[in-house]
Amino acid sequence: MKPTRRRNRYQLLNLNQENVPTAGLPQKHATLRDEVVKELRLNFKVPLLHSTFPAMRVLVAIRHPGAQITSILRLFEGGRLAELRAALDEFVETIEEQERFAKYRDTLEAIGEGEASRLVLWWLVNYEVLLEDLAAVGAAHKVVTNEALSVDPAGVVSDVFNFCGITVDEAVTDYVRHSTSGKSETTSAVDTVRDSAPYSEKAIRATTPDLLEEIRAVFERQRDSHGLAPEIEDYLPALAIR
Repeated sequence: MKPTRRRNRYQLLNLNQENVPTAGLPQKHATLRDEVVKELRLNFKVPLLHSTFPAMRVLVAIRHPGAQITSILRLFEGGRLAELRAALDEFVETIEEQERFAKYRDTLEAIGEGEASRLVLWWLVNYEVLLEDLAAVGAAHKVVTNEALSVDPAGVVSDVFNFCGITVDEAVTDYVRHSTSGKSETTSAVDTVRDSAPYSEKAIRATTPDLLEEIRAVFERQRDSHGLAPEIEDYLPALAIR
């Protein structure tokens, strides 16, 4: 029998909580010391966020462009991420009309109207604007790459906790170890338990040579005309055509 929507919702909201000690669960009437927000739409809102939360700390999670765009295109094919797909046209208009994005116009004109090409530029603009604005307002921030997290999950999580001023509890260490090695006993569609070491490399290798060439061409064109953020330029050596 198909599980009810109510049961599915409960499972998703409580995913992996069975492994968290009772003492580590939030209390019913607890006063929150910190708030965590994960939202890609906020990439262009740094000045507003910093004026509202001047003590904010920002984690910039960057994934290899080939792996990320390949994943997005696959989701597009499955009829998902409709909001992002529809927003690509608006994104192009924003670059053409707003002076803030003038330095990307030559690259936009050169890449044409292909969906993959626009996604490459979308990836680049999102991260460059975010990094530029964080530096401009002086916000505390730390860049974490998906690739580094896959290779050394415990070490990267420890660095992130230290950056946020949070003690790494033993329960956190156990959870990271459990969720990044071996297989999960759950059958949830959003299960995050995996052997993390080869996960990132496998996703990168799934990128087609044509897409890698497209990414490399966009990055090099932008670098030659206006320069690239160092964190973005670090990906160039990994974009060799296989």
